[in-house]
Amino acid sequence: MNHLDAKSRELQRFLDKLNTSFNSCDNQVLEDYSHLSRRELNIITYLGLHGAQQMRDLARQQVMPMSTLTGVMDRLREKSAITRQRSAKDKRIIKVRLTPVGENIFKAVQRRRLHLTENLMRRLKSEEQDILLLLSRKMRKDLSV
Repeated sequence: MNHLDAKSRELQRFLDKLNTSFNSCDNQVLEDYSHLSRRELNIITYLGLHGAQQMRDLARQQVMPMSTLTGVMDRLREKSAITRQRSAKDKRIIKVRLTPVGENIFKAVQRRRLHLTENLMRRLKSEEQDILLLLSRKMRKDLSV
């Protein structure tokens, strides 16, 4: 294994652990909002991060058939978390967005995740925090997500 492979594996282990920690934050939110499924929370989080989306784009991003997404969106609408709006120009186009209820759920996710990241940042000196942010910005430019 070359040096880059070893470093990449170490970074991957850290990112996997961070992802697991974010999932734990989401689990805590699901305890507070027990009427939501993991899939519903993932969609709320995605809409909170990226804003209103067309259903077909959301289905592609969530890697689920439109029929499955439609059922999930029906349940989220019943729970007052999202609204759907058909395009006036093309009735086939449906845009979904969070309602105030959905936004509150998203804010709960963000609060939990921010608490986690603040605790991680506290372990670093100010200069180390700046370096971490600089490097993460540089790496984030190459991410397509």
